[in-house]
Amino acid sequence: MAKYVTTDSNHLPTGFFDTAIPGTTVPGGAHAITNAQYDALVSAPLTTTFSGGSLGSYTPPSSTPSPAQNAIAALGAGVVITCTSNSGVSGTYGLDGGTMGLGQELVTLINENSGAFPGSASSWQWPDMSGTLHTIPSASVFLELWNALALFRLKCQAIIWANSGSVPSNAVTIA
Repeated sequence: MAKYVTTDSNHLPTGFFDTAIPGTTVPGGAHAITNAQYDALVSAPLTTTFSGGSLGSYTPPSSTPSPAQNAIAALGAGVVITCTSNSGVSGTYGLDGGTMGLGQELVTLINENSGAFPGSASSWQWPDMSGTLHTIPSASVFLELWNALALFRLKCQAIIWANSGSVPSNAVTIA
């Protein structure tokens, strides 16, 4: 009574056969294996190979992310802003739809208020990715911050749509 294995092109097991089991038909091309080899193959069928009478290890090929996948990951990482005029503005800002929508609303209000924050506020609080609020000292600094975020998001979106291109640096310096 013997045990057999069939394998695929990567030498990974595709079937096991034991002639001790009544009615077992061993297909052509099956390889005879020892009990120890059977145990090893059954315990790790996705990583243990059988070729030429010997066991081996299989490491699946690593997949390279597509340009679109890289851009999606970059959007999730946010934009690292360094503000040279006010270090309190510096931080990593999120690019999720909710944040971007609220930012666009604030930009619209600034434009409607002749370049000033709504209600003539002298500064504005804006959260980074961690939820920490940063004091934006002027509407012009917010617009510069917003332009950096929106431009990065648009560049990544273009890469996603085309599935082509290189993700720009997410480190941006504003004045």
